[in-house]
Amino acid sequence: YGSAPDKVIQGWGMVDVSRAVDGPGVFGDSEVVWLDEADTVPLETGQSFTYHYTVTGSHSGLKITLAWTDEPGSPENAVRLVNDLDLIVIAPDGQGYVGNLFDLDGWSSYRVPDPTNTDYGDRYNNVEQVIISDPVPGEYSIMVYAYQVPGDAQDFALAITKGISPVGSHAAGDHPSMALDSNQWPVVAYSGYDLGNQKQIYVRRWQGAVGDQS
Repeated sequence: YGSAPDKVIQGWGMVDVSRAVDGPGVFGDSEVVWLDEADTVPLETGQSFTYHYTVTGSHSGLKITLAWTDEPGSPENAVRLVNDLDLIVIAPDGQGYVGNLFDLDGWSSYRVPDPTNTDYGDRYNNVEQVIISDPVPGEYSIMVYAYQVPGDAQDFALAITKGISPVGSHAAGDHPSMALDSNQWPVVAYSGYDLGNQKQIYVRRWQGAVGDQS
């Protein structure tokens, strides 16, 4: 608590309970775009998939996450990743960002002049992320590039989240506690401050196959 997570050393950081339960809609222009295997194209070595996303506001940040189910690796190999995909995000000015290449703050992505340079790629993980804390308005090209896929074409999923911010300006969500109600749906209770800056206890229940909030 009190400082932004260092993803290079600590991983993805602490879960924001309010954002996880209520969604990213803290800002008026927040949005989530999900692209699963049905919305993308499996890739073979050297192939790429591109999705264009337009940012109309710059105050709430942008997060892009790539994930795929890798083939089983060999414990005898120094690198266990078999199918290696790269997440590349090209900004409106032509410069951009590469998955899991973070800046010195340990939170936001490092900006590079040529994000298509494969020397920047992560060769170890099957989850890659780009975080742009203050994206300029315009069209972003979100590219998944198959750096190495020795076997069958690799499918993948993308999540694009607009409406993120580092710890310090995040939504409420201290000291979470979860239980199951009589219908076995999860109920989450957590503390936070209301608009009047008064400490409150919040309870959220999710029900139904798609998690209708109540």
